[in-house]
Order: sequence, then C-alpha cells, then structure tokens
Amino acid sequence: MTSKFGKKASSLALGSSMLVLSMLPAASAFAASAPTVSLSENGYTIAAQLTPGQSVSFTAGSQNVSNPRYQFWVEKPNGQWVVGQNYSTSNTFKLSNVSSGDYLVTAYVLSAAQLSTGDYSAATNIGTNGLQQVDGVFVDSAVSLSAQSATVTAGSQVTVTATASNIYDPLYQFWYETPSGVWNQSGSYTASGTYSFKAATTGTYNIIAYAKSPLALNDPEGALFSKTVTEKSVNAVSSVTVTGTSDIAAGNSTTLTATATANGVPVTSPSTVSWTVTSSNGTASDVAFTHPNSPVTSFNVPSTDPGTYMVTASIDGVSSAPYKVVAYGQASMVSESAAHTHLVADGQELDTITAAVTDANGNTVANYSGTATIGLSGTAVTLATGSSQASDVSGSQVTFSGGVATFVVQATKTPGVSSSVTLSGLTAASGSTQSSTITYGSGLSIATVPQTATSISVKPKSKTLSVNTNDQPDTVNVTVDDQAGYPMLGGTYTLNASVSGGATFTGSTTTDTVYASGDPATTALTVYGAEGVTGTYVVTVSGTGLITGSAGISAVITGVAKDLTATDSTPTFTEGSPTGTTVTLGATDASGNTVTLPSTVSPEVTITNASGAVVTNLSVAPGSASAVTPTASGIYDLPVGTTTFTVTDTSGKPDAGTYTVTVKDGESTAPLASTSLTITEKAASASTFSLTPATNVLTASNLSTTLNMQVTDAYGNPVTDAGVPITLSATGTSGSASFNSGSYSTSPSVTVDTNAAGSASVTFHAEDYTGTWTVSAAASKASGLSAPSSVKLYVQNHPVASYSFKLEDTSTGTYSGNTTYAQAGNTVILTPALANAGLDANSNPVSSSVDGTDNVTVTIDHASGLMGLPTSSASSVTVTTNSATNTETLSGTLSNVSALLSSATLTAGKAGEVTVSITDNSTGATGAASIDIVASTTPAALSISGLTNNETLTTGTVYPVSVTLVDAGGNPIITSSSATVTLTTTTGLTAETTSGVPITSVTIAGGQSTVSFNVATSQSTFTGGSVSASTTISKQPYSGDVTGLSD
Repeated sequence: MTSKFGKKASSLALGSSMLVLSMLPAASAFAASAPTVSLSENGYTIAAQLTPGQSVSFTAGSQNVSNPRYQFWVEKPNGQWVVGQNYSTSNTFKLSNVSSGDYLVTAYVLSAAQLSTGDYSAATNIGTNGLQQVDGVFVDSAVSLSAQSATVTAGSQVTVTATASNIYDPLYQFWYETPSGVWNQSGSYTASGTYSFKAATTGTYNIIAYAKSPLALNDPEGALFSKTVTEKSVNAVSSVTVTGTSDIAAGNSTTLTATATANGVPVTSPSTVSWTVTSSNGTASDVAFTHPNSPVTSFNVPSTDPGTYMVTASIDGVSSAPYKVVAYGQASMVSESAAHTHLVADGQELDTITAAVTDANGNTVANYSGTATIGLSGTAVTLATGSSQASDVSGSQVTFSGGVATFVVQATKTPGVSSSVTLSGLTAASGSTQSSTITYGSGLSIATVPQTATSISVKPKSKTLSVNTNDQPDTVNVTVDDQAGYPMLGGTYTLNASVSGGATFTGSTTTDTVYASGDPATTALTVYGAEGVTGTYVVTVSGTGLITGSAGISAVITGVAKDLTATDSTPTFTEGSPTGTTVTLGATDASGNTVTLPSTVSPEVTITNASGAVVTNLSVAPGSASAVTPTASGIYDLPVGTTTFTVTDTSGKPDAGTYTVTVKDGESTAPLASTSLTITEKAASASTFSLTPATNVLTASNLSTTLNMQVTDAYGNPVTDAGVPITLSATGTSGSASFNSGSYSTSPSVTVDTNAAGSASVTFHAEDYTGTWTVSAAASKASGLSAPSSVKLYVQNHPVASYSFKLEDTSTGTYSGNTTYAQAGNTVILTPALANAGLDANSNPVSSSVDGTDNVTVTIDHASGLMGLPTSSASSVTVTTNSATNTETLSGTLSNVSALLSSATLTAGKAGEVTVSITDNSTGATGAASIDIVASTTPAALSISGLTNNETLTTGTVYPVSVTLVDAGGNPIITSSSATVTLTTTTGLTAETTSGVPITSVTIAGGQSTVSFNVATSQSTFTGGSVSASTTISKQPYSGDVTGLSD
C-alpha cells in the first residue's frame, strides 16, 4: 500500500544501473504539471505479511509523463537495495519467492524520451501528495512483548521486553496507555528491546511495542507492532473489610464487597482478591463465588446447604475478619419468647410475645410471610385488645413479616394460675414456602402472681387552688398500687394523710386517717385553702409497708383575667389524621392563677415551625366549625368567644416536626396577653423512601458522592424503619463506576439495609471520565415501599489544563480526513469544536458546562488560508483582523467563540501553514493546531487585481491591471497551454495594451498564470462601472470581475 501518513521515506540511495539517484524533495517544490508516480500493493491496505515462498504484486501509475517507463527497486531483508525490475513499459512488478525478513519496494518513472537520452535525473518516485511512494512487506516477521510481572505497586517501575524476529537489524519503540486513557511513547526508535516506565497511578496500563528495520518508515508500512500487554498498578494494602447482606435464603446469593485500604485510604483498584469460606453447620465446599478474584462477588449458597458461613477476603496477603453470612433454609420451625414469664394478677399488666419462623438450624427465615393461630390455655392471660395490641394480630391470627411476629397478652385478675401460649397452623403467604412438617415449640408458660400492695399514688384534681376565700376546695385522689404500678383490686388499707402549707382537710385538720378499699383500692381527700395564704400545699399519704406518696397544690390569690392559656388534648398527632390535636383556651390572672376565660376574647392564631418561620400548611378550625383561611401574614382569625380549636394537617406535604402555636387576643379594649404551646406532628406509616446525592456534580478532584436514602411516609416525612434492603443500580454514558469502593463496572449495583433511623447511605465513585450517570433505587418487595425517581450524577473533570483539537480536510478526495494538509477549495473544520476540546490535568475531556464561561482568545495565523472566517463581531464575540500580519483574533467566552467558529463554513484558501491557537484567559490553558494549505491543480476562476470592488477612480487615469487563473483558494494556476481571456468593460472604461491600444482580449501564455493590461478611465464621469474577464480551458469556462467602479 502507499503511505498516507505524510512522512518521508528513509534516506534510500536508489538509482538505475547507470546512475544513483537520491530521494527527490517534496512535491511542493514542483510545478503543478510535474510528473508524479503512484504505487499500490495489490490486495493490501497496509504492508503485506507473508510466509516464505509467497509472492506479492505491485502496480505503478503516473501522471504528466508521456510514454511512461517504470523501474522498481527492492530493499532486501539484509538491507541491500537492488533493482527488482528495470525500466520498461510494464507498470506491474511481482516480488516472488520471498524469504524471511522485511522488504521495501518503490517505483520510479521516466518518459520514453528521457530514458532514450539517459536523462535519469528526471526520474521520480514522488506521488501527487508530494510524498515518496514506498511500500513494505513482512515475511514471517513478528514482534513479541512480555512484562516482568502482571501487577506492580503504584509508583514503581514497569519493565517490558520486546523481541523482533525476521526484521533486519531491528529498532524498537514502545507505547503505553495510562489508566486515564493517555498514550505515551518511549521516544525515538532505538536498538534496545527493553523499556521501563513509572506506573504513577493505580489502574490498568496497556503497552505495545513496535519494531522496524533502520531505513523503514515509521508507520504501518514499515513498522510491525506486538500484541497488547496489560499491567495492573495497585496500592499497598494495610487492611481489608467485607460488607454485604448478612442474611439470605439458601439457594440465593448475596453481593459481598471486599474493601482494601492503604493506611485508612480506600484502594480504588486493588489487585486480585482471594475469597475463602468456612461453616460449622453448612457445606463450605458447595458454596460458590461468581467472581472469586474480584473485590465484588456474588456469594451463592445452594438450596440444599443452609447454614452459617464465615467468609474471608484476602488482598495482597492481608485478610479480613471473618464475615458472617446466614443462609436460612425452608421454614420448618416456630419458636416463641416472652418479655416476662410472671405477671401480676391485676387485669392490666401486659406482656409482649415474639414469635419467629426458623429453619432446621434455628436461623430466622427472613423472607417468610404468613400467618399462624395463637393458642391460649389456662386462666393467667388473655389476648390484649385495642391500642395495647400489636398491629400484626387479627383475632387469634398473627401475621409474620420477615419471619417475625409479635402480639401482646394481658394478665387476668386471678393469681396463682398459669397459661400456655402456643402457635399452630403456620400457613405461608403467596411467595413464601415452608416444609411439609412444621415443628412447634412446647409453648410459653406464663404465670400470675398475687398482687402486693406496694405504693401510694396521690393525684390532685387541680394543680392550683384559689385562696381568695376559704370555700374553694380541691379533691385529691389516693390509690394503693401493686408491684406493677396498677391499682390494688381489693382490700382495705389504713392510710395516714397530712397537709402542710396552711391548708386543711375537712374539719379544719391538717392530718387525717383514711381507708382505701374496693376495686380499685382508692379513697379521696378534700383540701381547703386558707384565705389569703398562698404557696404550695403538700399532701402526703403513708401506710404501713407502703411507699409514701405525695403531691403539691399551688395556693394562689386570683385576680382579673390577664393572660391567655392554652392546653392541648393530644400534643402529638399523625400527619393526615382527621382528628389532629384540640387546643383549649383559658385565662390566668397577673399571678398566673387560673380564672374564667372572658367571653370577649378574640383569638388570633399564628403557627411557626422549628426555625421560627410562620407557616400556613396546617389547618385551624374553631370548635366544631370549618377551618378558617389564614390572612396574608399567616394569622388564623377565630370568632369572638372561641374556647377551643383543632389543628390538623391535610396538606400532603412533608410537615412532620415540632410547631409553636401562638394565640393572641385580638379584643381591642383590654386584650389578654398572648400564650403559646408546642405541638408535634408525627410521620405516617412508611410508604416510600427518598434518594438524595450529597452532590450531583463530580469533579476531577472529587469523583465521589454519598447517596443518602431515607424511608418516608406518603408525605415525605422520615420514618424509622430498620432492616429494609434497598438496591441501587447505576448506568452511565461513559466510563465505569463503583458503589462502596467495589469493582468498577459500566452498570454497578449494591444492596444495603436501612439502619434504626430508617436511613442508609452508599458511596458512589466514578472513574475519571466525563459523563452522566443515572442511579435508580428499589426496596425489597416485602417492604412494600415504592421506589423514588432516579437521580442524575454529572462527572465533570475540571479545571481545563489544555486544549487539544485539529484542523481537518473533510473533502472526499485525496486529502479526505487529512489533518496535515488541506487542498485549496476543500472544506476545513475544527475537530472537536473548541467548546469540547478542553482537557483536564489527566487529559480527560472537560465538559463545556465547566469551562464554557471561561474568557478565551483565539488567534488565527495566515488567516487568508481559511476562507469563511467571521470578519465582524457577533454573538458577544469581538473579532479583530490585521491584514498587515495576516492574522485574525476572536475574544469572548469559550462557548460563544466556539459556536461562532462552528457556525462558519471554512474553506482552504491561500497556500501556506494556518495555525489556530487558543488561550484560556481564566485558567491559562492553551492549545494549537496547524494545517498546510496546498494549491490545487484545478482552476476555479479568473482573479482581477489592480482594481477593487466599489473603488472610486480618477477621471482620465490609466490603471495597471492583471488577470490571473486561480484555484478555489485564490492560488495561481499555471496553464499547460495558452489561454485567451475575453475582456469586457462598461461605459467610461477601456481595456488597453501598455502602449495605449484598446483591446478586447489578452492571452495567458502556456506555462504562465497571469497576464497584464491597462484600464483607462474616460474624461466623463460614470457610476456602476465594471471590468470582466472570461476564458475557456478544456471546454470549462472561467470568469472574474470587478464591479461598483465609479469616478
């Protein structure tokens, strides 16, 4: 095949048997009509690779050569150049019966006339692209590459060795790709087949070796490359931990993750992991790891091998602590346990029973759902009902979730008896299975013990007592309680009561003997205050063998109502509950004593959240009326005389929290002072969960983020729900990522359990690639939680450290895709667009969303080499042109400059090297790309110089003018034969010879591109004048003009 890489061939000394020829210079030194040669290797697009004895044919062609004669030269495997086929009319050559080694073949061309005169200096092997035409052939040649080891520690040297076979006096060059995707080379070709480099970062390095003979081309025609060798660079490991789900059903798997750390820092690319497992009651030899050498593996336990397994991960000789995985089998046993085995026979004490469905090993079957029948025998306990009972009990049926159920029993009033609590009739729900034979425990025995009078409870009806007069009493209830804190159910107890602080009992005594009796054992005392005697009245009640009880009553002198008071019936309520909490208003005097609430009170209610902000998301309804609408300032105006109001929440928003309810009296004459109280709104039952990243923008300096999950109710309030398995899955547009320092994958996933607060968190870490990741989450089906919307994570490597782009010829001809040369008239593009050309310090692409607002300066040298460049400021971009230096400058934001250049259609123009350079004025990053514009051999137009469009001429003046045959870029084209150019001028203008003779045509001589003449203006004025030129070459018309002339 023929070189398309724009490189010169090696310094071959080629010639005929009569004359030694040196390689000719590049085509740019020749006229457009210079002779050229082409060479192709039949059946191959790169150097042929043959076995000994095979053949390969070559075909030569020529341009601008009359009666061509061709000569073929061959460099043999020993480095010697010989004539393969001397000058002849044959343009084909067959290299036959090749032997092991490498060959080079080139072709020269002469005309028959030149050959007959011996003009060998005219011979050329230069193609139309200006490059020597040299093809390579490899026969039984190979390059092998090996590394000293497959894994090295980051920061150490990687050493590789290449060996070439059947390549003459081989020279070597090595290339390696870093984990961030950047390729580096060893330098120029050398005779050494060994190369070392430093593995600076962790990750995978890809290495390739090239070998060639000393005079061979440095491209696929002359160099042969090896297979890729992979080297892994890892951090030194100091500790290893294993995480994952610890309970699974036998026959399933769990994902285990081994995390290696180096002095507390996670190792992102650890070396091979070794997983081992032991078991005391399972069969360790039957379990399997799907990825036994990966940091993240699925641990599979056959359904026939339930048990407890201890898993250990080892990395670089460091082992983790054993991680326990319980693989439970089929449900086959039911066990029960009780919080207490003895209850007081008071008819009120409660006991919580926990039932568990287990396998044959006694492990809870965590995925079991079903029901069982509760059996109660004996007279010690009964099933509790109402608010005392667990939610998983219906009648005598108990429902299992996650293999566990709870229910509550309540003591009877009969002492000295027992009850047996049993379960039977275990029935699996849909989706759960169980053994055909279920083993039930023998049941729980719960006994009752007699009540023992233990303590005295003293409770005043009111906490304050008015002492304005002596006739305002307060009632104090006295109860004798048992050892569980509940009232005694019978008996008579002699109690000694006393009151201090100035109060008296009935009969104006400060002591009294009372008797508590009945069911419950209770009595009452009446306490009278002493008129005008304020303070605390303390009532103390004692009895033989009983713990003394006491209570205080505040004695006050009440005045007129001064302050509002507010009390609530249920300070805690659940969001969505229609009952909410009811607030009762009252009043106190200046001393804080309770007085009658005036009927003139006009309540104005304001509610603030924990941050002190006024909220209107809660509803406020006075008495039994409908809710009122808050004012613009958040005040709920209630009707005059309102004594109660209800606060509820049906907003559907996540409003759980603590609120302060402030009530102000809007009565204008003598308003009472405002009051406030605190209410708490609880979350409803668990319904879904949230998924929130700590940040959704990852940068080169921080490629990790924490994904936080929280179980919530239907309104978005956090709910404490422990042990809910949540699985996260991620897909990205590029690169790989991991969860919790696991293995990198293009679609990683991980399962975690919520903690006691109902929350969980996972660390997401992306590789160093710009891209977008979509993370989705799903809870276990058994949890009943709906999944939240997925979240987007954006990996943005910044700041920009450099810009990398190219100028490319996008034509379909010879220069298609060429980034070194572009032919005049061909379309040229900047690739990639400057907005996408930014690279970070690791040579990874930087998103334009990161550096798009950076201020940049783009400079174009030899600007006439690109036609179609913006010439005026637009789109917030300042455009400056300098015809003297042939440069153009664009200044603005990267996004705007890139968009302006991308919207322009650029065409290769004047021959010469065009350089586009960019400077990021925000970061200092730079970049540049160049391309050589070469003239075309195809005419495109006639160009008139000496006059310019819209020029104002001087009356009666002669102007020297030239007309030139040019290509599409305005470069001169040399005609192979003379061309007559027809001249047309408008009134007031005359074309003349240099002697002043009027003419209507001129001739461009063969071998020339330009002809000159004069244009004379008349003595009278004119406007809209023009000079036109036209010609026809090879039946193709060409023209040009200058218009808008005036004098």
